[in-house]
Amino acid sequence: SMDRLTDDQYDALVAAYESGYFEIPKGTSLAQLSQEFDIGPQAMSERLRRATNTMLESHLQQDVTKAKH
Repeated sequence: SMDRLTDDQYDALVAAYESGYFEIPKGTSLAQLSQEFDIGPQAMSERLRRATNTMLESHLQQDVTKAKH
């Protein structure tokens, strides 16, 4: 769930989403995003992956729980 994301992760995810990072083709690059947050591209990549993983984990667990009932 969203409350398991850190503020930094949430902000990065929202910025990435709003700037089209997850679209095809991408609306922005990792380099551009990381500049906005004044961190390196590697750090931004890790932040986004952790945030995405947390959200997927929570979402997929809900689905698995629902499927069992």
